[in-house]
Amino acid sequence: RGIIGRYDKIKLVPFGEYVPLAGLIGFVRSWAEFIAELEPGSSASVFPGPPAPFGVVICYEGIFPELVREFVKGGARLIVNMTNDAWFGRTSGPWQHLAMYPFRAIEHRVAVVRAANTGVSAFIAPTGKIVRRVPLYERTTAAERVPLRTGLTLYSRFGDWLAYLAIVVSGASLAARAWKRAA
Repeated sequence: RGIIGRYDKIKLVPFGEYVPLAGLIGFVRSWAEFIAELEPGSSASVFPGPPAPFGVVICYEGIFPELVREFVKGGARLIVNMTNDAWFGRTSGPWQHLAMYPFRAIEHRVAVVRAANTGVSAFIAPTGKIVRRVPLYERTTAAERVPLRTGLTLYSRFGDWLAYLAIVVSGASLAARAWKRAA
């Protein structure tokens, strides 16, 4: 079949893949010469499958719910996370990194397949349950059947509007209360 698509990482790691504010604060770039200066991708490309259309988030991109939402709105029925967690070593880092992905699964009712070169690899159900996991530094392969997303959740459809609405309502309530006390 050949190459079926291309995805360029959109959310780059600050001070690892780019230097924040390098254009505004000149000394930062000279101070951090050893840091790569990568260009972020511009679109959440959905791959056609098989078994179904899927989106790929690279490394820490999965901590951004709005990015996963772009893939899902673009037709992804499965999310794949590829990551190199070797730089964490044998710390809690890989486990903390894994802990972000059940949230993405729940937000969109989408299964997540996580492939980490040194672990922790996992299959995560749309409910957020980790149904299979490969431990740190265990050389193996794993396979699991995961359900494919069939519809859109409220978050998939509308994003963060509910959170913004809650902030506005809370602010209005506090303002009304302060005004009432002052009267």
